Amino acid sequence: MIMTNQEARRLALAAQGLDGAWHPPTGADGAVAVVDRVGYVQIDTISVVERAHHHIVWTRQRDYRPDELEEAVADGQRLFEWWSWNHTAAYLPVSDYPLYAWHMAVTAESSWRQGWLAEHHDLAEEVLARIGAEGPLGAADFAAPEGFRAAGWWDWKPAKRALDHLFGVGRLLVCGRKGFQRLYDLPERVLPAATALPRLNDAEAVAWLVRRLLGAQGLAYAFGTWRLRVEAPPLRDVLGDMIASGEVVEVDVEGLPRRYYALSAMLAASAPADVANRVRILSPFDPLIIDRRRFSELLSCDYRLECYLPAVKRRFGYFMLPILWGSEIVGRIDAKAQRRERVLTVHQLELQPHVSADDLAAPLAAELAAYAAFCGCDEVALGEEPAAEQAPLVAALATPV
Repeated sequence: MIMTNQEARRLALAAQGLDGAWHPPTGADGAVAVVDRVGYVQIDTISVVERAHHHIVWTRQRDYRPDELEEAVADGQRLFEWWSWNHTAAYLPVSDYPLYAWHMAVTAESSWRQGWLAEHHDLAEEVLARIGAEGPLGAADFAAPEGFRAAGWWDWKPAKRALDHLFGVGRLLVCGRKGFQRLYDLPERVLPAATALPRLNDAEAVAWLVRRLLGAQGLAYAFGTWRLRVEAPPLRDVLGDMIASGEVVEVDVEGLPRRYYALSAMLAASAPADVANRVRILSPFDPLIIDRRRFSELLSCDYRLECYLPAVKRRFGYFMLPILWGSEIVGRIDAKAQRRERVLTVHQLELQPHVSADDLAAPLAAELAAYAAFCGCDEVALGEEPAAEQAPLVAALATPV
C-alpha cells in the first residue's frame, strides 16, 4: 500500500490522540485513557517546566492534575510502572501487564541479570525478605555498607542496585512513590489480578506487541528496543503471519526511505480532517517524538534535545519544546517555569520559515497561557528582547482572553 506523507502523518496523529477528534474522560480515568491510547507515558525527572509524564497527559487531557497518574498506580488496577517497549521508565496500562510480564521473564534469562543476581544472591534475598515482612520500601530504607562511598551518578549502594535488578526481572514492582523515589513491593501485592494471569508464549507476546505498538503509533517501521528486529525471528515470523492474514499491512510512504507497517483496521477507519487552528506544545519525551528518525520522516522536522549537551554546544537551548499546529510542526520554544515569580519565560522561539507569525500568534498565545497555568505560572514572558518577527505574538499575549 502507498500513502502520501500527509495521510501517514494524520494516521500517526489520530492514533496518538493529537488530531483534535479524541476526547478522553475527566479525572484519573482520563489520565488512564491517555496512557492506554498512547501505549506508555515516559517518566522523567527534569522539572525546568512541568515533568514530561504530566505534560504528555495534559497535552491530550486539559483538566489533568499531576497527582492522577500516581493515584491510578496506587489502586493496583489501572496503571503500573516498568520499562516501556522503548526501554524508558514509564507508566503503563495494567491491561498490558501480560506483555510486560513476558519481557520480564525474557530479561530474567539474560546472562547479565542472572550473573548479578547469582553473585549477590544473599543480598537480593535479604531485600525480598524485608519487603515481604515490612511492606513497601524504597532505596532510602536500606543502609549502605560501612565505608561505602558513591563515586558517581550510577555508583549505587548495593541494596539500591539489588532493588533495580529485582524490579527489572519482575520480582518486585513499584507500588507508589515517596517524593520522586520509588517504593517497591511484591508483585502479587501490587497487581494481584494481573500477576495471576498465565504467561504468554513468544508468538503471543510478539503479536501483542505488534498490535499494541501499531495501535498506539498508527504506523511504524520498528518495534521498540526489545531486540526484536523485523528481519529476524520471532518478529519476522509473527509479522509475516499477520501480514499474510491481512491484519497488518505493509506501507510505503511517498518520499520516505523505509517500509512502514500499519493495522488494516486502523487504515479502514475514516481519518478526521485536521483541526487547522489547534496548537499544542509537545514534551520532548512525547511518544509522537521519542523515535527521532520516525518523527523526522513523518513530520518533516529534525529534533535534538540539548539538555544533555554542555551549554557551549547548545544551538537552541536547554529544553526544546516542539509546536504542533494542525498536522505540522511549525516551530519550537525553549522555556523555563520561574515558579517563585510564577512566570513562564520563553527564552527562545523559532518558527519554520514558511509559517506566518500573524496567523499563528493568537492560537500560540492561547496555548502558551494554558501551558503556563499548567506549569504553575500566571504569565508568559518572551525573553529580554523579543525579535521583531515575534511582535504579533507579543501583542497576542498582551491581549486579554
